[in-house]
Amino acid sequence: MKKWLALVVVIVLVVAGLTVLRTPSGGTPTPAAGQAEASATLRDYLYVPNSTLSIAATDIHDFTQFQMKFGFFGDKGLRYVVDPDVSGQIKVYGHGITWASALDEFCRNNGCRWDIADPNTIRIRRAQAAQ
Repeated sequence: MKKWLALVVVIVLVVAGLTVLRTPSGGTPTPAAGQAEASATLRDYLYVPNSTLSIAATDIHDFTQFQMKFGFFGDKGLRYVVDPDVSGQIKVYGHGITWASALDEFCRNNGCRWDIADPNTIRIRRAQAAQ
């Protein structure tokens, strides 16, 4: 139990640090070079901290399909595009975590990158393909 608690604390601290790095002092996230500008709905989804995120180890393809069909994405016209060669499990636990931070962590652990492909689409692809 103590190991899990310690792991959750570490993840929250890392994610909190990543959120600060991705959001400039004005509070509005800016796209990286080559990224499209996100719609207001997508920005809210990515950068507004969630009160609680709890996702067990789930395959990224299953997770994104679920999000588009049943989650926030399906209702708002947002979507994920995940290249077929991307694989890995997404695991998120904690309070005040943004989806952008969760995606950053997933990509760091699985050798891929995410970006905003168009105002309503997140694309996840292998790091080599993204360059």
